[in-house]
Amino acid sequence: MKSSKLSQVTLVFRCLQPISHISQLPTMQFVENIKDTHSCGFPCFKNVSFLGMDATKIYEIRTYQCYPDKFKAFIDQVESPDYQIRLRASQPWGVWKTEFGRLNCLFHVWAYDSLEDRAAARARLQADPDWKQFYPKIAAQWVQQDSHLCRPVGVIKDAPVFQNGAYASILLRKQQEASAILEMYIKGHKEEVALLGRFAVIAGPMGMDYFIVNGKSPDVLAQMLSALANGSEKEIEANLIVPVSVSPLQ
Repeated sequence: MKSSKLSQVTLVFRCLQPISHISQLPTMQFVENIKDTHSCGFPCFKNVSFLGMDATKIYEIRTYQCYPDKFKAFIDQVESPDYQIRLRASQPWGVWKTEFGRLNCLFHVWAYDSLEDRAAARARLQADPDWKQFYPKIAAQWVQQDSHLCRPVGVIKDAPVFQNGAYASILLRKQQEASAILEMYIKGHKEEVALLGRFAVIAGPMGMDYFIVNGKSPDVLAQMLSALANGSEKEIEANLIVPVSVSPLQ
C-alpha cells in the first residue's frame, strides 16, 4: 500500500511485569533518538533503536497522596524507626512532604543503578517479614499512588547547595519556553537558588520533566515561581516541599 502524503504514528509505552510462568519476555523497551521533523510538520523517527534499560542509572519518582485527616499519621510513620524496614531495601535520593501546591502528598525520588537493581530491591522488600507487617499500616493512609520512571537530564547533585534551605518541585509538560525561563532564572540567581536535579519521565505520562530546586528560603523560591508564572502562559505544576527526617537532602 502506498504511503499517504501525511501520516501520523502514535506510540504508547508501558512498563509491564510478566506474570510468573506465563510470560518471561523482556518487560521494557524504549525508542531512542526520536529526532528530526518531516517537511509536512509531523515528527518522524531517525536512527530508531529498541534498547533495554539495564545499563543506565534511573530514578523513580513516587508520590503518595493521603486522606487529609491521615496525612500527619502517615508522616509520623515514615519518620518513625519502623521505616528503617523500607530503607534496608534501598535508599532514596530525597523525600519531601508538600507545604504548598498539591497538599497531603509525600514525594520520593529513588535512585537505582538500573531496572535490575530496582527489581532486586523490591524483591528484598517483599520478602522481608517486617515489611509485610508494616506495609498495611502505611498503605491504609493513601488515596492515590503514582510512580514515574525517569532518566536524569544533566548532573544530579547528591547534596543541597543551601543547607537547611527550602525546596520546590516543578513539573513542566513539553514546555521548552518555561524550561528556558526557569534555567535562565536559576543561572541569574546563583547566590539564592540552585537546580539539584532535572528528571525526564520515560514511563508514565510522556513529555514531562521534573525540576528539583533548592533555595536559601521559601520566599526566595516564591519569587522564582512568580517569575516563572509571569514568563509563561502555559500550565505549570509547582509545589513548595519540605524534607522529612529520612531524606538525605535536608
